[in-house]
Amino acid sequence: SITIQVEHDKYYPKYNKYIRSRKKIMAHDDREIGKMGDMVRIVPCRPVSKKKRHTLIDVIKAAES
Repeated sequence: SITIQVEHDKYYPKYNKYIRSRKKIMAHDDREIGKMGDMVRIVPCRPVSKKKRHTLIDVIKAAES
């Protein structure tokens, strides 16, 4: 399994600012292709365990090493 950090910016008109919010998601990685720093594609699936509700499809961009 891997842990993915998902980020997105949300605009608040009252403050005229964008606030970045982050969320950690656990995903099932049966082929063990995800490495630290990779940009990956995940899809929702049936619950695999208590916290895992997503499956890793592929690596979009590999981390620079």
